[in-house]
Amino acid sequence: MVLSIFGVSMALASMGQPVRTALAQATTETFCVVADARVERDDPDRNIGGGVMLQVDSPNEDGLGEMQSYLKFDVTIPAGATITSATLTLWVRPTGTNGTQHNVHVYSVSNDWTESGITWNNKPALGMDVGMLPTIPAPNGTSFPVSASIAAAAFSGPGTYAFALAYPPGETHSDGIDFQSKEGASPGPCLDITYTEGDVDT
Repeated sequence: MVLSIFGVSMALASMGQPVRTALAQATTETFCVVADARVERDDPDRNIGGGVMLQVDSPNEDGLGEMQSYLKFDVTIPAGATITSATLTLWVRPTGTNGTQHNVHVYSVSNDWTESGITWNNKPALGMDVGMLPTIPAPNGTSFPVSASIAAAAFSGPGTYAFALAYPPGETHSDGIDFQSKEGASPGPCLDITYTEGDVDT
């Protein structure tokens, strides 16, 4: 028999003292990007890891102009913790070529790239589609945040995780979007990770 009293489950043993199991506590931590870069289809061997902008753009009718941006995070949560939710927050730059029609998705990618080495020609392939940014209004002279929920399935505990910001393959749009990189005006991209560490018997 199990009774739940004020958030504490009490298992009534047939012999001896009851076993009290404290419900798992959720913890949220923020991890800011440790590497970020953009890559450009029109300049496929160029590395742009030190730029102040993370740009995303779809190809035009000629297949040119496409840009993607890549992010890497070190998620240092306790071993054995279960990630229950994750939110990626990006800051739209106050100036740039931002339009108003966007369909930017967040894709899980391999983390075997470096900020100083990634190019269009060697970028990791887009993996699982783990989130989509909301409709982004044009900037009004100030930076502002936009956030996307990232599927918990993209994480498996502590480790280094990487993501790409890109339009879905095959889509074309007239508008691009510029975000702040970690080299630009603070803040840069950050992940808010919520996790639990399981029940604790007493």
